[in-house]
Amino acid sequence: MMFGWSGDNGDPDNFFAPLLGCEGVKGGGNTARWCNKDYEALIQKAKLTPKQDERAKLYEQAQVILHEEAPWIDLAHSVRFTPVRKEVIGFKMAVFAHHHFEKVDLAK
Repeated sequence: MMFGWSGDNGDPDNFFAPLLGCEGVKGGGNTARWCNKDYEALIQKAKLTPKQDERAKLYEQAQVILHEEAPWIDLAHSVRFTPVRKEVIGFKMAVFAHHHFEKVDLAK
């Protein structure tokens, strides 16, 4: 199968837990149906760890498990485009795949 995903908050947990965590198997987000207890322990600990450098180390360890077990294979990462007419001003593509129109207007 092919699957796409855009994180919406910039936190690694927004990717690791719903897509490959054990709870995601029950909830349907983990379409690989892969559940590894060591991986799960790492991402759950990382989620509760306040220090960024410690969190990063835990997620790096989780990525090693992902690499070794390969519950899925990444094929590509898309490049996003949003066509906008030249009269539109103030529009900027958001990094989290949402559209924000608060500062958008049309040129006179």
